[in-house]
Amino acid sequence: MHCVADTSSESSCNEEEYVVERIEKRRVLNDGRVEYYLKWKNWSTKYNTWEPEEHLTNCPEIVDKFLIKERDKDLTLQALKMDENNNRAKCKKHIAKIKFNIPEVCGFDKGYEAEHILGATECNGLTFLIKYKGIDKTELVPSRIARYRCPALVIKFFERHITWHNRRRVN
Repeated sequence: MHCVADTSSESSCNEEEYVVERIEKRRVLNDGRVEYYLKWKNWSTKYNTWEPEEHLTNCPEIVDKFLIKERDKDLTLQALKMDENNNRAKCKKHIAKIKFNIPEVCGFDKGYEAEHILGATECNGLTFLIKYKGIDKTELVPSRIARYRCPALVIKFFERHITWHNRRRVN
């Protein structure tokens, strides 16, 4: 997997290429921006750095792999908490439902091209129901993936579904 973080600036022409090996941590800053703590390929861990989410547009699969791993950790913690309350059956159903709704590999990973966004849901975060060109199957895709893989369709979807409310002034 060869994913390069986009850390270049327009002023420098002779920049070295840095390849992301893996994501170690994630944090959300006070202003809502997301940063990832990256391990760089062929570099010691003492050179790990915090990078803004927008620098990782060239490697969404590494971000997705990290987020899925974190989700699974959260589910395990939920399972342990539910198990303490003797709700093992309910816990297993809950985990299966969440894992079923968000696939680890989506159509984009298989080379499919999005044709249309049919709907959206707040299922484990914002997800879009996407129809692919030439394929009858639809699937739920996390918004973080759809934003990068089909941004024009995401904008078109919101333009179609936005509702404006006019207030009439009474004099």
